[in-house]
Amino acid sequence: MRYLHLVVATAVLAVIVPACATVAPRTEPPDSEIEFRRALVALRTGDYRAARHGLLRVANGHSDEALGRRALLALAAAELDPRNPDRSSDVAGTFAARFLSTRDTVAWTLPLAETVYLLSLDLGARASDSLPRLPDQPLVVRMRMLQAQRDSLAAERDALEAARDSLARHAAALELRLAERERELERIRRTLRH
Repeated sequence: MRYLHLVVATAVLAVIVPACATVAPRTEPPDSEIEFRRALVALRTGDYRAARHGLLRVANGHSDEALGRRALLALAAAELDPRNPDRSSDVAGTFAARFLSTRDTVAWTLPLAETVYLLSLDLGARASDSLPRLPDQPLVVRMRMLQAQRDSLAAERDALEAARDSLARHAAALELRLAERERELERIRRTLRH
């Protein structure tokens, strides 16, 4: 019986020990991921200089990777944050333009980056030469504005045409009065000559 316990224990250990060896140990994230997380914590706590330093290192060190692009977008947003005492709309626009010119961006990040870019332009940043000019409003809004402008111009045209017609009628009436006066003047001259 004791021998049976020993065999079972050995068999269990023979199964468990190799299984433990095949379970991957918990790996720590790479240093750049840790630096990115620390920079985001610094942003949330208001330490913009530390956040900028960390995010810049990650963005520059991993510019062709998703982590670098996320850091770039976070940098652009931090540069527009009104709580940031060193904020700069020019720098925010540059970071947003750089983000928008990268490949393989995730679709949901594009409206965010475009908004940061357009806000930076609204706040006085210079437009990026590397980007096509982004529309200030979505197409639907611009279409509505153009339709309203067209309607307004049509109403103005109609009002001007009505004013022109009224002036033409007034001019015709004045010409009739002038012709009547000239006839009356001619009649008076004839009367005075006789």
